[in-house]
Amino acid sequence: MLSGALWAFTAGLAAMVSDELLAHWVNRLQYVGVMGVVYAWGAFTLVYSYYERWACAARSFIWRLSPSFFYTLMFTSQWHGAFHEVAAVRQANGYTFVDFETRTLFWFWAFYAYSILVGGSALLALSILRFPRLYRGQARLLVAGITLPLVLNVLFLVFGTQISGPYDPTSLSYPLTGLFFWLAITRYRFLDIVPVAHDLVFRAVQSGVLVLDSGGKVIDMNPAAEVILNKPLRGAQGKTMLQAFPHYADLIARFRDYQMLRDEIFVDGRFYELQLMPMTNRAGEPSGRIVMLYDITSQKHALQELDAYARSVAHDLKTPLGVVQSYSQLLELGRTSLDAQTVADYLTLIRRNAQKMTTIIDSLLLLASVRNQNEVELRSLDMGQVFSDALLRLGQAQEKSKTHLVSPASWPTAQGYAPWVEEIWVNYLSNALKYGGTPPIIEVGAAPLPENKVRYWVKDNGSGLSEVDQKKLFTEFGRLQQHLHLEGHGLGLSIVQRIVHRLGGEVGVEGAQGVGSTFYFTLPTAPNGASSAEHDQPYQVLG
Repeated sequence: MLSGALWAFTAGLAAMVSDELLAHWVNRLQYVGVMGVVYAWGAFTLVYSYYERWACAARSFIWRLSPSFFYTLMFTSQWHGAFHEVAAVRQANGYTFVDFETRTLFWFWAFYAYSILVGGSALLALSILRFPRLYRGQARLLVAGITLPLVLNVLFLVFGTQISGPYDPTSLSYPLTGLFFWLAITRYRFLDIVPVAHDLVFRAVQSGVLVLDSGGKVIDMNPAAEVILNKPLRGAQGKTMLQAFPHYADLIARFRDYQMLRDEIFVDGRFYELQLMPMTNRAGEPSGRIVMLYDITSQKHALQELDAYARSVAHDLKTPLGVVQSYSQLLELGRTSLDAQTVADYLTLIRRNAQKMTTIIDSLLLLASVRNQNEVELRSLDMGQVFSDALLRLGQAQEKSKTHLVSPASWPTAQGYAPWVEEIWVNYLSNALKYGGTPPIIEVGAAPLPENKVRYWVKDNGSGLSEVDQKKLFTEFGRLQQHLHLEGHGLGLSIVQRIVHRLGGEVGVEGAQGVGSTFYFTLPTAPNGASSAEHDQPYQVLG
């Protein structure tokens, strides 16, 4: 607009000069406004239409330099005459007009200028189709504002003084252009919010958003809403909610009369938080509603898991804690009357149950560390040593059960984090001890897999699991065969799954009822692919 004002001012000034040299200087000053309009309009439309990378990037150097190049040609045309030259000096209405005759380089400039002006207008016209309806009025006013001087300039170049006498009407149209822009600013809050940024957020946001008019018809909806409601925008736009989504008639009837609310709904197997918000026009009158759908399925599942976790851990802590509390009270009450053996037995029970609680707490801390630790250093594992350390931790459980253990003489080397992998073996072996036969017979093995993986497994001789039970394993806070009332706090397999996934592997179980179960996990192969040193004999009897 400043460039347009300069153009209009110098055009008026040109009508008041009679000296040819002064006319040249006024003409040069006028082209500062002309070329400023062209360059500023091109840069503005690129930014406004979200193509500012073309306005700011290094590849835009040529078009940014072009106005300076053409201005130099115009400025020096007095001496070379290749841009334009004075054709005549005329008198009209008491004023002196200097007519310039255009030359070849002027038409190159005209082609460049019209390309920028028309191209920028085309970008805005395309933006009208892409912008939300709320912002289309802005773009229409902008296109109208620049089209008016563009059309008048074309008419003046083609017909010359036949339509406007000695005056160039182009510059005189800029007050009207300013009026269009003023309306865009004051009525549509132009530049308060960049429409393309609004559009990008509306399209990219993961939550479903629907915009309804005052009659309850769908004006717009984003791609996320199309997926959630399984309906494309073109199939819903202009229809009422009931017409567009008849299969959700119950939900629509339930919330039809609300202007604002927040509630939870269940749609096609997923939980959503529904928000309704009213829209108002500039006068503060209701103009429609916004419907937002936030997917809260993962949060609901997390809450369910947390609830199950709380019940499971509370139950498992309560039992040993009750034992510790009861026997400590017996010791306190009978400290003078109990014999030494009874005291020793009570202390043993207190120690064992305290150890159970410590194990539960350690498992919780390990689960938290697997969740929260962002990075772990993966190293080549001496799997034989890791396995031996896990066996040492099982200690008394092996001795009591008279376990038969078959393990390999050497191990394929994988990469991982030794403390976590040790926990995997402890969980798998302890489950095999609990749910194996009488006595438990446990076979442990390993084998390389394609795609640089190693598969490790623990096979037991227990009663096995059905396919339904197998699918329920490795879920957080799940418990193996709860109906058997065996020990375990439901965190083991969940921890195993999280550890293995963090280390880049997979977990699983195979087998069937009556033939035992084989629990396995995979890890990435170590870079050297070597095998661990021999730590165990092919067959061992423990206990």
